[in-house]
Amino acid sequence: MGAIINVTPAEPCAICGKPDWCFRKPSQNGVLHYCPRCKDPEVNSKGEIYYLVRTTKDGFGVYEAESQNKAAREAYIAELKAKNPNYKPSKGKKAYKKPAATPTTAKYIDRSEYKVEYNLPSDDGKVLNKVYRTFLDCLVLIDRHKKVLTDEWGEDIFNQIISRYPIKSLPMDDGPRFKYGAYSESPWRKAVMAEMLDRGVTSEELSHTPMFLQVGEGEDERWTFSGLSGIIFPVLNPNGEIIRLRVRDDFPSAVGVFEGKEGAFRFIRDGWYFKAKEGNSEPILVYQPKSKTYKVHLDKNGVPLSDGDKKSKVSGKYKNLSSFKEIYDDENKVVRNRYKNGSQSGSYPSLYCKPTDDFTVVYFTEGEKKAMVTNLILGSPCVSFPGVGTFRTAFEARCCDKSIVDYCLQKGMKKAILCYDADKSHNTAVLQQEINCVKFFIENKIEINIGSWTESLGKGLDDVLLNGVRPTLHKVV
Repeated sequence: MGAIINVTPAEPCAICGKPDWCFRKPSQNGVLHYCPRCKDPEVNSKGEIYYLVRTTKDGFGVYEAESQNKAAREAYIAELKAKNPNYKPSKGKKAYKKPAATPTTAKYIDRSEYKVEYNLPSDDGKVLNKVYRTFLDCLVLIDRHKKVLTDEWGEDIFNQIISRYPIKSLPMDDGPRFKYGAYSESPWRKAVMAEMLDRGVTSEELSHTPMFLQVGEGEDERWTFSGLSGIIFPVLNPNGEIIRLRVRDDFPSAVGVFEGKEGAFRFIRDGWYFKAKEGNSEPILVYQPKSKTYKVHLDKNGVPLSDGDKKSKVSGKYKNLSSFKEIYDDENKVVRNRYKNGSQSGSYPSLYCKPTDDFTVVYFTEGEKKAMVTNLILGSPCVSFPGVGTFRTAFEARCCDKSIVDYCLQKGMKKAILCYDADKSHNTAVLQQEINCVKFFIENKIEINIGSWTESLGKGLDDVLLNGVRPTLHKVV
């Protein structure tokens, strides 16, 4: 019926009020609102009641405004009366229902004028780079994570990438690590923070660097950092400064049938910890709610397996390292951060290139790991979006005096090549974001090509390049 219209900060979702993931789509009666965060039967938002029409297979609640639903019904009745003057509407099942006496409390509250009472992240690339590089210097890349990357990249590619970028292992939290006796070569978090402070990182700098926060009270107050455990990848601005960190989570959400329990079982991320198998160094996941223990075997990439070699459904594998969770005080119109002296990360693009690279052609893809491999194998600069729908961030100056796209144009970029995953052939959400991205580049007068390949050769750009295949380029006119 029409193109998908993604929500934006200027036009957030009418159902949940968030500026991402949700979208609107024209329908026969008008506009339907797709929201993955809400499944309530009725939502009252900005004086309008929205009804839940259906839930999609991929988890979106589809909503229609009451006024639109009512108008469509009245138009339908008028059409029937025009065809049959004696027609009378049925008193049975109606096309829409009247509002409940107490409809669901509005999910959307306009908080744009609320007073902010939390730390904002620094926009100084030099300060962020100092903190993050000191942090990464205090960490190691553990053997298990080395194996994950070498199995995927091969020894030669791994050694070249690791020599360029500080890819490290995020240690698991000290508490559960001690409790479950989880062996790791990583230093303890408490020791990492002590070393950072000894190296000259100040509390003021930490309080404006996403992922760091304070815990405890009084004499027990101390600095620590967020995240469970995983592989850390640096996010770089055009100056080569590390301005954010992303983690390939060891604890992705998964649903499957696992050893120790029959039937489907959903593992909560905060309850997952690594332990070595008895008599074997191969890792498994251990989930221990209260007195029960469930074990989950992993594939070579650390992804949970359910029955035999069958993979579980996994989501949220790559995350921004942030120390922010908003708390709204609607009575006093104030927004606070749940984490003491933490700050929000947001989604940032990254540029991976060498000083000698020719910028005539620049690749754009989703994911830091893919971009690193692309730059190494093709020798062309590669920009990573943190998500398929975040391409606009590459046009914004973030922790730098220019945007990544402006920097690439200044360095001589003549053509952009967009390479989203091959599942766009059957994943309509990815395909729609590719279309949106292409339109945005064209609107900004940048020549853009689309790279494609057969999915059997690999899902992502890094997969096909590692298999010795180059994407087929299609010029957009």
